[in-house]
Amino acid sequence: MRKKALTAYFWIIVIGTLYAAMIFFTDIVPECVSLKLFGMQCGACGVTRMLVSMAKLDFAAAFAYNPIFFVLFFVWNIIGVLCIIDKTEFIKKPRFLYSAMLISVAAVGIFGVIRNFLW
Repeated sequence: MRKKALTAYFWIIVIGTLYAAMIFFTDIVPECVSLKLFGMQCGACGVTRMLVSMAKLDFAAAFAYNPIFFVLFFVWNIIGVLCIIDKTEFIKKPRFLYSAMLISVAAVGIFGVIRNFLW
């Protein structure tokens, strides 16, 4: 499990760095398909701005851009670190990880509905 977690972190860092370089050097920022087609923000709208704010250590702005991903960012990093240090058995179980992933996806979906209809 430790090797899988390290591999996942490696690829997340590589892809994130390439994405950041694309934005920094070309000023190309991908548009949200949901916003463009339907005029409604998806649950992930604002994540790029959130990550840029986090890189600048402006956590209040980061939270304002996308509160659910802000929280999930820290939750999944804690889960990842616990998998890497290999100290807790229940976190490494596929049932826990799949449940956590399902809850995360559901939370993002619910947030998308709330931000468009109730916010």
